[in-house]
Amino acid sequence: MALERRRALLLTLLLTCLLTLVACVPSLGFDFVEWDDPLHLTRNPLVLEPASMSLREHLLTPALGYPIPLTIFSYRVEHMLFGMTPWIFHATNALLHTLVTALAFMLGRRLGLSTLAAATAALFFALHPANAETMSWVSGRKDLLAASFGLTALLCSLGTVRTRVLSVFLYACALLCKPAAAPIAALVPLLYLSIERDPSTRPSARSSLAAQAKQAALRIAPYLVVLLPIAYLGIVGQAAVGATSDEKVTSISPVLAALYAAGHHAGLMLGWVEPTVKYFPSEWPPLHPGQTDAALVVLVISFGSAIFVCRGALRRIALFGAAFALLAYLPSSSLLFPLTRYLADAYVYLPLMGFGLVLGARADRGTSRAGDGVRTELRDVVFAFQGRLGALVARKDALPRSGPHLPQLVQRGRHAAGARAGSRGDRHLHRSLWRQAVRQEQERRAHRAGPRG
Repeated sequence: MALERRRALLLTLLLTCLLTLVACVPSLGFDFVEWDDPLHLTRNPLVLEPASMSLREHLLTPALGYPIPLTIFSYRVEHMLFGMTPWIFHATNALLHTLVTALAFMLGRRLGLSTLAAATAALFFALHPANAETMSWVSGRKDLLAASFGLTALLCSLGTVRTRVLSVFLYACALLCKPAAAPIAALVPLLYLSIERDPSTRPSARSSLAAQAKQAALRIAPYLVVLLPIAYLGIVGQAAVGATSDEKVTSISPVLAALYAAGHHAGLMLGWVEPTVKYFPSEWPPLHPGQTDAALVVLVISFGSAIFVCRGALRRIALFGAAFALLAYLPSSSLLFPLTRYLADAYVYLPLMGFGLVLGARADRGTSRAGDGVRTELRDVVFAFQGRLGALVARKDALPRSGPHLPQLVQRGRHAAGARAGSRGDRHLHRSLWRQAVRQEQERRAHRAGPRG
């Protein structure tokens, strides 16, 4: 049974990756575009003439506004091996997007989603139209690499001390691909608190809050040590190239610009706003149409309703997904500092993964409720009947004729199993607890019957 489940899991992951790759195939016929591609690649001396540039320029990439040396290094390697061939760069982007999708699937499974729900969350992220810019635009490589390193670091943060050290290193790599991966540090303790753990390892109710705060501080500390210098370089670099100061943005309330951007990006996530390459609205100040306000409200309501209807572990997953989306969007929200390019489809790349986790938790609850509607009752009766029949075969007088009837045994076992299995209703745990409850009932009745004289 365990081998079959692993095969089903692997098959689902492969199908998810295959669908993502098929969706990316049309991008292989695209060319470079005159929108940041010359700055990052086609006219970038760090790629074309690396020997003529200083070590400082290679490490800090000051012309780009923030240090992204690993992203530029990937361009340089491809250019050295294949020249300036567009489809090679697009193929790398497609493979990276597929890798991020696989990591999203693994994150969903690590959180506790079922295989189908994790695939639903990953495919929602992978095939969302708003991600077309990041995947099919060669300059979107920085978001893809940052997401790949960042998600791998997030998954490694749950392992041993050695894998946690690796996680911090991968987080540093993510920041050097794009500093916007900074919120991954805040997600590390949230992921630790969101996963299901052995009840014996949980702190007591009295010291729960203090123990969780201590664990969160210890887990996030090394990531902050890595983050602070790179974030400082990014903020200074953005200001130096004029990416965080613009007359249009500063001429109106920063709150208004941030709300307009949030509504626009919420509409992108909901599919209300068509993907676009424009960074500014057609008129200024922005008209702030009701559609953007409604999109933001609907997105918040969607998150809230999904969290409300989920129970137990699924609620923790939905909360983590909502926090993931919010924190991942924060660096691009214009709330920390006003951005010149405050509207971009690429800003919702990682937030869409959090949205997918929320939908996955909701879908998991829907499938579990459908299964509980018919199969659970039948399974309860079958388990109880198997326990009663097994006891009668082992010892005919173990269950006297005057003992409880089958419905009473079913109710007793359901209460014992449900109290420990939790509201999520894990089927395998439920089955094992059922068998344990039936076995205890058999032993109790055998003890009461006593040895026959």
